[in-house]
Amino acid sequence: MLRALALVVLASACSAGGRPVDERVADAVISSSVRQRLAAVHALDRAGLDVAVSEGLVTLTGRVPRPELSETAERLAREVDGVRDVRNLIRVHGPGE
Repeated sequence: MLRALALVVLASACSAGGRPVDERVADAVISSSVRQRLAAVHALDRAGLDVAVSEGLVTLTGRVPRPELSETAERLAREVDGVRDVRNLIRVHGPGE
């Protein structure tokens, strides 16, 4: 009985959130790598963009003052190993917005 319970607990821990642990770890590594690359660009670091990753799909959100910054953020995210695709939801706003 105890062994069966341990197996159930272990199985549920391995697939918590419906995804295997190694997949969630890979997404966390991708997220960290994307954040580091964005932080290396002063204007993007200051923008405070949000990075979400699920199954290798990176979603970028936030606001930047110029379109080229949104494009740079997307390019940097795409260059990270393990990224399958990038959904760029970054909004461009002008001065005073």
